[in-house]
Amino acid sequence: MQTSIDPVAQAVPKSPPTKKIFFPNLDGVRAIAATMVVVSHIELHKILFGINRLESANFLDLGKIGVCIFFVLSGFLITYLLLEEREAFRKINYKDFYIRRVLRIWPLYFLVLLVGLFIYPGFDNPTGFWLSVFFLPNVAFILKLLPTAIDPVWSIGVEEQFYVFQPHLLRIKKLKTLFWVILIGIISLMVIRAGLGYLKNTGQVAPEWWEFLFKSRFDSMLMGALFALLFFDRSTHTLRLEKVQRLLFRKEVQAITLIGMVSYVLVIIFKSISVNYIVLSIMAGIIITNICETKSSILSLQTKPLAQLGKISYGIYLMHKFPIMLTLFIASKYLQATNSILVNLFIYGVTFGLTYVLASLSYSYLESYFLKLKKRFGHFTKD
Repeated sequence: MQTSIDPVAQAVPKSPPTKKIFFPNLDGVRAIAATMVVVSHIELHKILFGINRLESANFLDLGKIGVCIFFVLSGFLITYLLLEEREAFRKINYKDFYIRRVLRIWPLYFLVLLVGLFIYPGFDNPTGFWLSVFFLPNVAFILKLLPTAIDPVWSIGVEEQFYVFQPHLLRIKKLKTLFWVILIGIISLMVIRAGLGYLKNTGQVAPEWWEFLFKSRFDSMLMGALFALLFFDRSTHTLRLEKVQRLLFRKEVQAITLIGMVSYVLVIIFKSISVNYIVLSIMAGIIITNICETKSSILSLQTKPLAQLGKISYGIYLMHKFPIMLTLFIASKYLQATNSILVNLFIYGVTFGLTYVLASLSYSYLESYFLKLKKRFGHFTKD
């Protein structure tokens, strides 16, 4: 049996500036989150083609869970890498940070928008297209101005909006002050959302305002940032939260969180309860933090299939609805009289197969070129 290791007491030294920081388990997280989104959208859009959804299980909220995990992961990883950069160089190169984000996100994002414009000229309403061009696709999504096939871009807009201010939080030099600022930010967003929810229910504010804040999910990304601070501080104890950090990395806590996460997802699927994003974000944050500390983690996601899916997960996420729409159209036209089990095997098999091919081509012939350019602006980080 593996001996227990206290990562707070025996932390891995911080990487020197020349070393690439890479957490291999995170590709597995990306793969799982992307798969959740695809399954959710297959079931969601069956109704558009007159195909019955799977009975006895509600997979519609899997997409919400997957996107929430992506948000927590994004907040965690970006914050941790910037903390490491500041530690190594005594400053953060904000220009290079934004160049890296542009090279990683924009090429495929704008390609998907252009394909959407080609398929749906004018998006039925040009406002939706222009909102998306200026990284407000979440607003277009709320106003129902995005074509169904490309509406996953809404969450990319949310992340881009988060990146406008999040790196600048690290201008706060003291980790303890930064920790409390982020925590207060999370609580404030929860209070504001609850207040807007009350005003919406009483008819005092338009539902779109509440939905905009609800879908922004800055609290989930800030939750990821909070866990990044705890992870970064695991050896210096600047935050003076050693007891919290020791508890965070305990194997018992990891086991309880994993069981709780799986159980929570199963209850959502089979009992159709609503998703509590704060609870979900906390559990995701605990799991992500621990699988980055591989010496004490009880979970490993380092398998070749998960690594490959995680590597191309951006393409999977942005483009999976094209195969979904095509596959559902074929199934509705030619397979309606076939056994429902065979129909679903066809739908899921072809959708995942085409999505994998499409995302792999995107990664090999589009994204990889810009990822190579991105390395020129990296500071020992792989994000």
